[in-house]
Amino acid sequence: MVQASTQAVSHYLDEIGWGKYHWSIFWQCMLSNFNVQLRNLSIAYFAAIYAIEHGASNTQRGLMGTLFQLGCFIGSYFWGYLSDHQGRAKSIKKISIIFIFVYLVWIFADNLFVILILCFASGFGGTGEMVINPVLFKEFCPTKNFNFVTKLTSGFSIGGIFLALCAISIEIIGSNYLSDWSFMAAMVLFSHILMSIIRIGLDETPAFLASKARYAQAEELLAKIAKTNNKSPLSITIYSAESASEQQIEKAPIRIKAIFSKRYVKSTIFLSVIYFMTFFGSFSLNLFMPRFLGQFSLAVRYIIILIQQVSGIPGAFLASYLINTKLGRKYTLMLSMSITSLAIYFFIFIEHIVLVILVIMMFALVNLASFGSLFTLSPEIYPAEIRNSAMGFFFTWSRIGSSTSPFIGGMILDLENGKEIALALFASGYLIASLCAIFIEETRPPLKNALLIDEV
Repeated sequence: MVQASTQAVSHYLDEIGWGKYHWSIFWQCMLSNFNVQLRNLSIAYFAAIYAIEHGASNTQRGLMGTLFQLGCFIGSYFWGYLSDHQGRAKSIKKISIIFIFVYLVWIFADNLFVILILCFASGFGGTGEMVINPVLFKEFCPTKNFNFVTKLTSGFSIGGIFLALCAISIEIIGSNYLSDWSFMAAMVLFSHILMSIIRIGLDETPAFLASKARYAQAEELLAKIAKTNNKSPLSITIYSAESASEQQIEKAPIRIKAIFSKRYVKSTIFLSVIYFMTFFGSFSLNLFMPRFLGQFSLAVRYIIILIQQVSGIPGAFLASYLINTKLGRKYTLMLSMSITSLAIYFFIFIEHIVLVILVIMMFALVNLASFGSLFTLSPEIYPAEIRNSAMGFFFTWSRIGSSTSPFIGGMILDLENGKEIALALFASGYLIASLCAIFIEETRPPLKNALLIDEV
């Protein structure tokens, strides 16, 4: 059965332990998160540059963000479904190739219609990495190292730091040979070319191979991991049932209704609400942050955004620690989202630059902690054969939230007192998400329920 084979994979990974092979996967996934944030924030910078050069309104800027998120919405379940059928590694390699072509076109784009198409394409491809990345990493990981998923979220901050530094250098120094727009796109393109080269040798996850009854390949991969980690050779046998049983597993369909079975329905519903609410606020906060900092010069705004990105890194490591304490995944998620909501509310009432920086630092720290704990908890609830379909479903809801919020936020910001109304709306979303976390099952101690599968 699939349950037995995936449990066997987990057992052998625990026996092999963390080592050189896992560090290689860790840094690949870290760079993947780096690229995710480059893409997400580059949309905000492109919108800001387009507004300066063409006098675009907040509504037009919001439309760019909405098209980006619409692409994410369509891509979320597509990539989750594809990776559950074709494999995590095969799917994520395709994403790298897509972005090389997308950002080549970005460099030369100057027409609004073309830009909107590129925003959609960026979202469609980019959401796949967010869906696949945490699952891919965890399916290579020994159980006791699952908290490293939260550390991976520091890649988001590092990507934001890099892009903010590019923006600051353009604003202060200028780019001599390329336009501001093209220079920014070229930086993102270079990172994706590097990622594509690194991923050439990426293996499929052993849990996916086992879930597809490709037991010999899974055993060979586990032996490779053990050898790379300088572990003594293991006698690895994942599954030894008759071929008839193997064929039954191979033909078993992956159905969306599986994540709504009696076993998972409550977690699925409330996690969907959490993803919707957090991305509803998070994307627009990043997209319109230069607008929220409108009382400062453009250079100062970029410096504050740089501070924001730097401040997020400790949040990833804080969450990595807290999820293995008595707080666990669930209450770390609740606490970090509650404080994030509070920080956004405070932002409504402050104007002094010192207070603005302090509140933004607090927001960045706890916001990244909330994403780290969310990305750790979500895939642990579901078994390997429907895990990426579940994540794809959640990211579909996240993109419904983040595709509607930029357009709504843009219209609100064009109103009198729009800044205060928009911030209150985004803060309320985080608060609702925090309350929904009450109904999510706890998965600490590690993998309490992650590898169990009932009838679906």
